[in-house]
Amino acid sequence: MSVNSRRLLWMLAAIWMLAMVIGYAALHLPWVDAASIVLLPVSERPAVGPALASVLLQAAAVVLLVLVGGGTGFLIVRGLEWLSGLETAAIQWVIGLGVVSALITIAGLTVGFPSRLLGWLLTLAAAAALNQPIRRWAVQLVEGLRLATRPPDEPFFRWVRVGVLALPLLALTMTLVPPTAWDALTYHIEAPRYYLEAGRIVANHPNHFLGFPQYTQMLFGWLMLLGGDSAPALLHWAAGVSIGLLVVGFAHRLDHANAGWIACGILLASESFWLEMTIPYNDLFLGACVLGAVIIVLGASDGRQVAWAGVLTGLAVATKYTAAGFAVAMALLTVWIFRRRRPLHTVTLLTAAALLAFAPWAIKNILLDGNPFSPLLFGTPGFSDLDAWYYLRPGTGEPLWLLVLLPIRLTVFASEGSAYQVAVGALVFTLLPLAALLWSRWSERDQHLIRALLVFSVPAYLYWLVGAGVSWFLTQPRLLFPLFPILALIGGLVVETAGTAARLPAGERLVRPLVAVVLLWAAADSAVTWLAINPLPVTVGLEREDDYLLRRMGVHYAAMQTVRDLPDGAVTLTLWEPRVYYCGNGCTPDSMINQWWHDRERFGDPAAIAAQWRAEGITHILVHEAGLVFLLEEEPFDPLDAADIAALDQLREQHMTLIWDAFGFAYRLYELDPAR
Repeated sequence: MSVNSRRLLWMLAAIWMLAMVIGYAALHLPWVDAASIVLLPVSERPAVGPALASVLLQAAAVVLLVLVGGGTGFLIVRGLEWLSGLETAAIQWVIGLGVVSALITIAGLTVGFPSRLLGWLLTLAAAAALNQPIRRWAVQLVEGLRLATRPPDEPFFRWVRVGVLALPLLALTMTLVPPTAWDALTYHIEAPRYYLEAGRIVANHPNHFLGFPQYTQMLFGWLMLLGGDSAPALLHWAAGVSIGLLVVGFAHRLDHANAGWIACGILLASESFWLEMTIPYNDLFLGACVLGAVIIVLGASDGRQVAWAGVLTGLAVATKYTAAGFAVAMALLTVWIFRRRRPLHTVTLLTAAALLAFAPWAIKNILLDGNPFSPLLFGTPGFSDLDAWYYLRPGTGEPLWLLVLLPIRLTVFASEGSAYQVAVGALVFTLLPLAALLWSRWSERDQHLIRALLVFSVPAYLYWLVGAGVSWFLTQPRLLFPLFPILALIGGLVVETAGTAARLPAGERLVRPLVAVVLLWAAADSAVTWLAINPLPVTVGLEREDDYLLRRMGVHYAAMQTVRDLPDGAVTLTLWEPRVYYCGNGCTPDSMINQWWHDRERFGDPAAIAAQWRAEGITHILVHEAGLVFLLEEEPFDPLDAADIAALDQLREQHMTLIWDAFGFAYRLYELDPAR
């Protein structure tokens, strides 16, 4: 390639980077949450002592579970000595926790859950029995950290490392607050709460989410048994750290230590990735499983080693069904890596190990719902064909020209409050095209590495893209989360290499300054978010939990308090509200947000619907009015129509009595009138 051609391409690359970064910055201003900042919310009767005791108890529970997971993994995972200490420790931890989660599932299905005291005794006994493996696992981890954290020579990379270490610590301070995240209150901690309340794992057909794989939910449930409902977020934070360990350890082993730290910075510059480290979700566990499996396959020398990648793949699917696309990509990567060394045999071992790892949760679903993939494919008593159609609404996908532009749209327009529900960050996709311009500077080994990462990433991305073309509801970039660390590694290699040539094109000189600006922007955004949430007062007991929840969730928590105050025996059905964690077992959730449409399709007449609800034992109806308005005015493909709204008004007038009203536009609570 001529010098002029290279300069032109770098000029175009500079325009591309500037457009993406400026577009992102314009729509992701860090100070937009400033109005919600409350500097020192102090309750009238602070309870510092009990709050600190609760924090210590929950932190101790998480530390114990982390150690038991690491010790268990160290005991059983063998044959991966060629990995770095950080990679090995993280992979052993994820697999060890998978074993612990499977044991909790088996216990919950058979003998039930123990008391808190017995749970502590069992956990302490497990830690004592695993004393030597835990020690050796911890030594391996510490030694890996020592090697990977040697200070770099260049100031740019030193400052990147400071940011990479600081942002997770900031997130850590936000983990031990009362949970408020949407999916957490819908099922991530609602499922274990329901099981613990029942004393064992039982079916809950009205909440279809309880059929989803529960690798993480079982761990969350054990922590809630030991300490409380803030501990799961701390464990999810640890899962985010494990992704960082895998990225840094992998890059360091391949003599690209700076690229590993840059990759972590790219991930943390994604607002949603950073926020996920503060809440009890499962995406970071999924990301750790997928990244660990890819790392093993890339360096494995035989099928026995690949089997551990299969275990991680199975645990990924046991975390989230949407990992099926990554499982397919993993099989393709395995075939490509072993294309000259018995590929069919190796991919068979990968598949068998994955099925074995997934089996405990498939068996649980068979026992409770008669469907190993509950609630999908074969349905459940609470998930009909109507629900299956509503869940995906096939035919609502995006046209091809919009699908092609998705990386740009996700970078610039996606945010936590948008229809995408995720902020991807300015760098995940932006840096990828620059790899083509730097290709000739990489060694043959590095080129092979990037090819292999693309062999995995492209099929996984296309799998998601096909889904987005079929259904608008599969366009969520959160489904791509496991791909972000792999794309970030490519971006890290780009940033590490850019600026190393003797004579730099002007466009190439922009790479590192733009990355620095984005990382500073992300740090400012995270700081403003931290100030808006202000987690420390409630953590140390200066702010009461109820006051914090009212401050953070407003009228939703007020509605949950009102429902909890209903007489004993009251059963409340929610409409357009799936979050029932703070309501407890007195609530039947509208988990699909389609209860009214579903019952209209089945029974039609409001009187028949009211009669059906009475037959199910429903005594009260909580209508999330704001949720209904959102579906009618913002949701592009909801099937509700004017006849459905007229029927709802008829139901309100003829079969229900209003007993509580939150401003007329947020929530209304009705008592279901007795049969006439």
